[in-house]
Amino acid sequence: NPFSSGWGVARLTEGDGEMLSFDHTVVPRSGTYQIALAMSNPSEQAIKVELKVNGGQKKLITIPPTDRNIYKPIKLEIKLESGDNRITLNNASGRLDIDYMDITF
Repeated sequence: NPFSSGWGVARLTEGDGEMLSFDHTVVPRSGTYQIALAMSNPSEQAIKVELKVNGGQKKLITIPPTDRNIYKPIKLEIKLESGDNRITLNNASGRLDIDYMDITF
């Protein structure tokens, strides 16, 4: 995708079993981190998606409509454990394109 920050994007679609996983998200210490997910929602309505951390902590995120190929960072705080973590996005109510995820302490 020429509009993405790198070589392409991940697409998450509506449907059972549809999931995007950021496996092996490693942080130096346990605590609250801010993440920014750059997402594009080319539909005309908001899309809801569930974010899970290590299979437990859940947040329901609402992604407002964007123009096609416009990636807007959605920022939120999550708790991560020291070392390896798994962050997943699933149960989307429509199509989302994800460009990147940034994590800051």
